[in-house]
Amino acid sequence: MANNLKEIDGIQTADDTIPASSALTPTITCESGSNVFTLSASDSQVTKDAWIFDNTSATETDWKIYKVKSINSAGTTGYIVGTFDASLSAETVKVIPAEDVKVIQLSIAADQGSASSVNGVALADGTSKSWSTVGNGGDVGSRYVEPKIVLGTTDGNVSYIYTKY
Repeated sequence: MANNLKEIDGIQTADDTIPASSALTPTITCESGSNVFTLSASDSQVTKDAWIFDNTSATETDWKIYKVKSINSAGTTGYIVGTFDASLSAETVKVIPAEDVKVIQLSIAADQGSASSVNGVALADGTSKSWSTVGNGGDVGSRYVEPKIVLGTTDGNVSYIYTKY
């Protein structure tokens, strides 16, 4: 579900993405090394610039996110930027809708009493990391900050704040 607020903050207590992902009802099929995917049915959340969150591996460090480059008019066949790292056969994954990922600034802090990780990289207790698209002249860049995978349950909860365009 899209969030229309400009500034969003909270505490990540689950293994998920920031911005948060949501369940994708249709299943997805793709081949490792390919940029093509097929959905078992169309879903209005899967559009150009949405992100697919593959959390099907039992090993969290193997979880990946993929940006949707395009999808056909039927909404069942699409292309991602880059290629899939693993094959999926009628798997259930998650999606981050395009309107939720127009993030221009994101900060994540391991300030909840334990270390955590962001995209598989350790974030020591008491430290933070920030990403921004703002250039030296204060102008917003043409790219948005990519979503991050945070293991709020497996590693440790984090605080976050982000600003949407």
